[in-house]
Amino acid sequence: MTDQKWQSRIKKRGVAYFNIMKNWVEYVSRTLVSTSLQWDEIPGYDSIIATLLNEMQDLEVVKYPDAMKETLLSFLSNRHIIVDFLNTVFKKTNAYDT
Repeated sequence: MTDQKWQSRIKKRGVAYFNIMKNWVEYVSRTLVSTSLQWDEIPGYDSIIATLLNEMQDLEVVKYPDAMKETLLSFLSNRHIIVDFLNTVFKKTNAYDT
């Protein structure tokens, strides 16, 4: 795959993007085996979380693609990010939505 085609697919933040993020988290979890893994010390982690939170904010909760949901689940190995994910979803929730 050419560099431009690969970059174009990732920029769309679709299935390919989410699968790369999910696999990255799983790789880091396997490679850096530790009960007290400091995720925020891993280069690029903050940027990845920021893009995921932006995607969560931009889409309606009911329209989250399955690949995105699986990626979000893989990030829950970092207990500290759960609050950010929940806050993002709760801010988008309305008691009167059906």
